Amino acid sequence: MFMRKTIIISALLMTLVFPAMSQSRFGFQGYQGGMMLHTGWVANSSVNFTSFDNVTGTPVIAEGMPFGIGGAIKIKLLPHFRVGSEGYVSTLTYEPNHSQLRVGWGGLLVDGVWYSEKWSFFVGATVGGGSVQNTTLLDPQDVNYETELHASYRRYSFMCVTPFAGCEYALTERIHLVGKIDYVTDLTSGELDNPQGPRVYVGFLFGH
Repeated sequence: MFMRKTIIISALLMTLVFPAMSQSRFGFQGYQGGMMLHTGWVANSSVNFTSFDNVTGTPVIAEGMPFGIGGAIKIKLLPHFRVGSEGYVSTLTYEPNHSQLRVGWGGLLVDGVWYSEKWSFFVGATVGGGSVQNTTLLDPQDVNYETELHASYRRYSFMCVTPFAGCEYALTERIHLVGKIDYVTDLTSGELDNPQGPRVYVGFLFGH
């Protein structure tokens, strides 16, 4: 149900973006690129981990504030229309025993942008894919360089659609402070431990 809502939201965002394409003067009109840090709040569904000596299993929910970094590049083809790509890596440390979940994703983006003096506001979506690496430690790590008996390592890939919205503030003509919010939606894996939730970004874009 949520996946359907995300696709609908992305489609509605595109209805704001694509009218900009009806303008004239289509062609290269400059570019922007830069890096952003992010955090937010994400959580996955309860996952039941079972070991050979624990037939009942141990339910684990990975939730909390992830931290990560990534970047984007955008090419302006119309006064209010940009295309480009972006990619990020996000790490979440969660209980039990400081388990760690890492998500990397990226893809092709389109957005519409509107200007008001030094401010600009944009909405868009990214279509692409990513991967998850999830290490769950059911026992404390007391000794270094010792293998863990009750641990799980999972790795898989997924396709995603990521709607986003944000704003930029022009510090100079070529340097912009940028902030945005997005929601990465796993469309294909069906895995319970891929955390979902909003992420908030802040960084700098450098343009020409």
